[in-house]
Amino acid sequence: AGVSTQSTGMNYFITEMQMSKASVSFPRCLGPETVAVSHTMLRDLIHTLWNDSKSSGALRYDVAESCTRMIEGKHKYCLDWNEHRFANKRPSHKIHSIHQPFDADAFNFNKLKDREVLCGISLSDESECVSVSMGTSKSLLVINDSPISEHHILLLPSPKDCSNQTLSKDAIEMGLSFLISLGDPDTRVVFNSLRAFASINHLHLHAYQCKEVLPVESCAVEHLAGCCYTLQDYPVPGFVFQLETDTIQLAQVDFPSTQINR
Repeated sequence: AGVSTQSTGMNYFITEMQMSKASVSFPRCLGPETVAVSHTMLRDLIHTLWNDSKSSGALRYDVAESCTRMIEGKHKYCLDWNEHRFANKRPSHKIHSIHQPFDADAFNFNKLKDREVLCGISLSDESECVSVSMGTSKSLLVINDSPISEHHILLLPSPKDCSNQTLSKDAIEMGLSFLISLGDPDTRVVFNSLRAFASINHLHLHAYQCKEVLPVESCAVEHLAGCCYTLQDYPVPGFVFQLETDTIQLAQVDFPSTQINR
C-alpha cells in the first residue's frame, strides 16, 4: 500500500526502507501551475538515502574535496574542480557511434551493487503527491559512485529493458516529473549522449546540485515555433523547450525538419 509523505514522518520511511528497497512514486502530469505538496519530504528522503549509501562505502572518493567557482567574463562559466572524478571514476565504454547498441557484456546498471541502489521510482497517473510503497519498481534511483556534487544521483528508466544511451520520451517525462516533484531550484536533471561524454552506454539521466546560475540558463533566446526557442549569442547552437502545459506534452514535442531548418 502507498504511504503519503504528507502524513507520515521521515523516521518511519527510513526504518521501513532499511528493511526492504522501497519505491517512490511521483505525479506524471505536472504543469507549471501545479503545487507539488511534498517537495521538502522528497528532498529529505533522497538526501537521507544518499548519505546512507555514502556511509556504506558506495562512493569512489570524497566529493567534499571538490570546489566550484565562476569564471569572470561574458558568459560566466561555472568551473568545477574534481580531480578524483577524472582519476578514480569507473572506466568508460569505448564509444564509436551515438547509436551504438547496448552491450550486455560491458558494465551496465544491471550490475550495480545493492548499496548503490537507493530506491525504485515510478510515475503515477492518479496521485497528486509523492508517495512511498514497499513494492518493486521497473525504474530506479541510484547513487552516482563518482559524483560531481553531494547528492548526485542517476535516474534509470527501466534498466532491465537494456536500452542504450539514447534519449527517449519516457526518459524525458520521468526526468521532468522528478525535477518538478523535487521542487529544488539547485537541482539539475541532465542527459549526455554517447560521444558527448556519456561513459556508460545504458539509458540514464543525472540529477545533481549546483547553486550557481549556469550560462545556458540565462542567455537570450529567440522564438522558433510552438514551445521551441533557439539559443542566441551562445558559443554553441541549441534549442530551448518551454514547459507550458504538462510533462507529457513536452516529452512528445516533435517538430518537422522543415520547421527547424533555416
